[in-house]
Amino acid sequence: MSDNDKQDGAGPAGLPSPSTPTSASPPKAAGPSRDRWVKFAFLVVALAAAGAIYLLQRKNPEMPGWGADLKQSLAAAAENDKKVVVVFTNSPMSKEDRDLVTSALTRGSSRDVLIYLKYPCVHLTAKANQAEMDKYKVRKLPTVLLLDSAGREVKRREGFMTNITFCTEFLEKAASDLPAPGASAGGR
Repeated sequence: MSDNDKQDGAGPAGLPSPSTPTSASPPKAAGPSRDRWVKFAFLVVALAAAGAIYLLQRKNPEMPGWGADLKQSLAAAAENDKKVVVVFTNSPMSKEDRDLVTSALTRGSSRDVLIYLKYPCVHLTAKANQAEMDKYKVRKLPTVLLLDSAGREVKRREGFMTNITFCTEFLEKAASDLPAPGASAGGR
């Protein structure tokens, strides 16, 4: 081997010497590879998305037109000779509670019937209304009660029901509040 060969880092016959790194060999990594960081970032994003979905599913649905004061609703019902619809749910709402609220109590036809009948509607949570739960002997959630203006139970339904069931079976007791055929609703 000549002195020129040693200076260029080349071995005999122009081949690179085993101790000299070539430009074709990969550089040594100083830490985790880029692929690991990409996988880690993907995992963080996936966990954040799963957490957001979980929290959105746990959010209680909106209940427009539903109050939280039973005494005030009973007083309003007494003034107008109406009944009161009361629903007891968990807090936060369980899947069955959310299904009842979104499928039966706040859905189009049910909401329209309640608006037409002008029934005060009350949503009470189990934790905050233990005295009312005891008074009406509520043992299973969700429970929907139809009360007269004096607060006496007229009808009870425990568990899930559809909006059709709510209107046709549960509110059937309200038929006496409907105007006679051909009479105007404003005449009451």
